[in-house]
Amino acid sequence: MVDLDVGDVATPEFRHTILIEDCSVSMGGNINDLKSDSQKYLSELGDNDFASVIVFSGHDRAKLIAGPTQCNHAGRELLKQAVEKEVRVMDTTVFSEPLVLTLQTVERLARKDMLHHAVLFTDGCAMPSRWSVDAEEQKAFSVVRALDEAGASVSVIGYGVHYNQDFMETLTEAAGYTGIYRHISDIEDFGPAIVSADEVFRDTRPVNFDLAIVPAKGPAGRVFKTTPELTSIGDGGHVRTRGAYQGKTTLFVELTQECDEFTIRGRMNGQKVEQTVKATALTPESAKSYAIAKAAYLYITGDSAGAVEILINAGADGLAEKAGSSYTPREKRETADEFRRMFRDRKHIGEGLKPKGPNHNVLNVLRALMEDEGNVVYLGKGAYKRSGEMTRDPRIIPSPLGKTMRVVGYRSHKARFNFSVQCVVDAKVLPENGGPAEDKKLHRTFNIILDGNLHTPELEAVLTDKSFADLQSAGVIGAVEKHVPGKCYTLNLRNIKMISGNWSNPATLGLVKLMQEEAELKAEQTALNARIGATVPSGEDDGEEDEFHHGRAEKVQGVPVETYEAGCVEYRLMKYKAGSYAEAAAKMSHAQAGTRVKQVRQRLITVRYLKRAIIFAMEVTGSKAIAWDAGKGTQRGTYPKLEQNAAFQGASLKRVTWREQFACS
Repeated sequence: MVDLDVGDVATPEFRHTILIEDCSVSMGGNINDLKSDSQKYLSELGDNDFASVIVFSGHDRAKLIAGPTQCNHAGRELLKQAVEKEVRVMDTTVFSEPLVLTLQTVERLARKDMLHHAVLFTDGCAMPSRWSVDAEEQKAFSVVRALDEAGASVSVIGYGVHYNQDFMETLTEAAGYTGIYRHISDIEDFGPAIVSADEVFRDTRPVNFDLAIVPAKGPAGRVFKTTPELTSIGDGGHVRTRGAYQGKTTLFVELTQECDEFTIRGRMNGQKVEQTVKATALTPESAKSYAIAKAAYLYITGDSAGAVEILINAGADGLAEKAGSSYTPREKRETADEFRRMFRDRKHIGEGLKPKGPNHNVLNVLRALMEDEGNVVYLGKGAYKRSGEMTRDPRIIPSPLGKTMRVVGYRSHKARFNFSVQCVVDAKVLPENGGPAEDKKLHRTFNIILDGNLHTPELEAVLTDKSFADLQSAGVIGAVEKHVPGKCYTLNLRNIKMISGNWSNPATLGLVKLMQEEAELKAEQTALNARIGATVPSGEDDGEEDEFHHGRAEKVQGVPVETYEAGCVEYRLMKYKAGSYAEAAAKMSHAQAGTRVKQVRQRLITVRYLKRAIIFAMEVTGSKAIAWDAGKGTQRGTYPKLEQNAAFQGASLKRVTWREQFACS
């Protein structure tokens, strides 16, 4: 495995996106979704963005309907109107002509301070009438190579099961793997797919690699790149590619013999490179990553049996099951898309928990613990110092002994910088109507970070190999400890920072998109809850008897209360109207709605956690990334507040700040 870290590479100030949209007859039933998702994407671009839109169908049908246009307010409105007017069904499909028009559009806006990204969307195959299909495909390959030479990235989105997947993958390859290739099965996924391509484009630094990796013994074989997507980008140890995703290009190079060193030589951004590197054995985790990369590549290229065999040998049983049980064309394409993206779909902000640097912080520790399903995390006896008013549920019989509580999730507060864990506790609970105590479970939430300060410095956990290695390298577990399956380790959070200043970057980390996703999830949750309530089987309770106790705690009287003052802040998304989910929910059964609402709730937790992490970092660092106005004071509720407004990345935001008193005992 080779990580090519490019360090600080200057990125041009402006970005130009060209949407190339298939308007052939087969899009008849989906053209309105294509239109609305395109308008939504374009409306959210920022003032430093430029955009163009090209529609295409058969011969002589390719048309630049808007752009290149700067995405200020007037520009976004112009793009929206053009899409509304011109995105409509035409006839058959030819790819080379809109790609030629794309190249001409890039050349019109050729500037040193501009990066270009073409996104081709199609649901069909080439059907030229003036030349053969093979000639049409070769013409398309030639044009995307020219786009690559011009410095433009090319992403491809294939929809449905009737497009030519081999052609689309080869097109991505001919473009130099500078963008991403996505498959979507439902037109509703078009909007998220554009956003996914755009996020990669914005997070990729412009670097040209032309390198040879030469082992000390024997020739090198194939080279796999996993950033931002899994691809085979070379053979014989040779690498020619463009772009470093998140400043890094991660390669797996096949060796024909064991060796203790290799040489990297060639050019990077035109500068000569020659470096001899000592080879070290792959760690178990790296070896597993390579096995998964090779298996994923086999699956993508059609060898599902070979992929399953490697995955089983690597202990990746879940992925093996996925690869071995995809039978229909739709399932196969969806699984291939999942494999292609698996190294990019990380769960952490940035690159997850690291031994040092911006990702070495408490919030990443919590996510690393909770998102590895093999970990079992506890809040140990006496580990938690309570805060807030003393409350008690009179129906719960208190345990005479201290309890070790199992952690099942994480939470964040919408106005305070509180990041907490949710635990499950076994308890004895008195029934409301009398009788002997019953065994129940309780959900309890405990602050790890309270108002921006470390409140619970230790956790306990049984860990997987990977989590143990990550936490030990981060200094959370003692350096002399050895991993023993099933052993419970004490995790010390005292020596790492709470949050990374690098996270005070709302543009790159997609704060607005998170806020919009939160609004959509809330709307979907409301519709699903209504459906669940309306479809409870007659004469039955909603679902099985709940094993959890949901009683109400009461304030304990006569206990002295000390207070402290802390700052509160909320970022609100204004003038945004979430979609309607009532129609989709109405088509679901009671069980289907129940399953989906659980998924929505879990995603809401993650989205809110990420959003609050970014806001926490911005407030701690005093970030000026969002230009808030001077604001005005308001007196709503108990405490006076300051409300400030800003326009950011096409969205209207409001920042509300105030000071509030809280009980500490």
